[in-house]
Amino acid sequence: MSVRKEDEHLSLIYKYRSLIGKNEIYTGLSSVNKNTMNLIINGDMFFSKPETFNDPFDSKETFDHSATLTEVANYYRNIGHLPEDKIQYLIHQIQNGVITLASLSPENDPSFTSPLRIYCFSKEPNNILLWSHYSMEHTGICLGFRVLHQFNSIGIKVQKGGVIPIDLGDDGTFLPLVPIEYKLDRPKPYNIFRGGNHEDLAKFFITKSIVWEYEKEYRIPLWVSKMNTNPISIEKGELKEIIFGIRTEKKLIKEIVTEILNNTSFGKDIKYKKCIPSRLRYEIEIEDI
Repeated sequence: MSVRKEDEHLSLIYKYRSLIGKNEIYTGLSSVNKNTMNLIINGDMFFSKPETFNDPFDSKETFDHSATLTEVANYYRNIGHLPEDKIQYLIHQIQNGVITLASLSPENDPSFTSPLRIYCFSKEPNNILLWSHYSMEHTGICLGFRVLHQFNSIGIKVQKGGVIPIDLGDDGTFLPLVPIEYKLDRPKPYNIFRGGNHEDLAKFFITKSIVWEYEKEYRIPLWVSKMNTNPISIEKGELKEIIFGIRTEKKLIKEIVTEILNNTSFGKDIKYKKCIPSRLRYEIEIEDI
């Protein structure tokens, strides 16, 4: 995938996070969201199951069930899950109307889970809605990570060992960022029996409804089979910016900055910033601390 013109100069990608849970009272660093602190200190990214996303359409495949009996039989031979006698029995059941092709689809299998895990970012650090939705109503934090431009892609650098390299020229430390496409129509249903282009299947994971366009989202999708660990850790020193929300308490900001400086070698190189409301427009302005 080539880099879009609008991304040619993209230098940072942002992750919105909460610090304190809703209706919780700040009583010290022990009350701060542990996953957020692990992301800051250790770079730990926990990749999510698509089934847990707040949008029921997000990464939800739809399937075309049309196929000949020969195509169905060959499909099960290729995936290797059934012996030949079971395949022939299945074909016989389909012929007699006992089983439908639709019933064999993953979307009708209650035990089916996505083979992908996903981590999401945004290109905007001053989005009012993102601060409201993902940073606990502007009391949280927004983290800016360096964007690398290589392999004709944009991505982030992670620590070695978390991801199985795809080919000999890959050491598993560069994870490409994929921009979300926002559309009115869902991707064309995928036919598992006839197979097809993997890019057609991938569209379900990089396409969302146009109502989400304000998020300006980028994501890292990974096959579970290629993940050695979850979380996968961003390389130390790739965190370049920390932005605190309009409502983030001053005491909390001070304690978090102190914690970072005391527990990392890269904390002194991070730019620490704070959101403030514009006096003239419905906008967030960002200033250095």
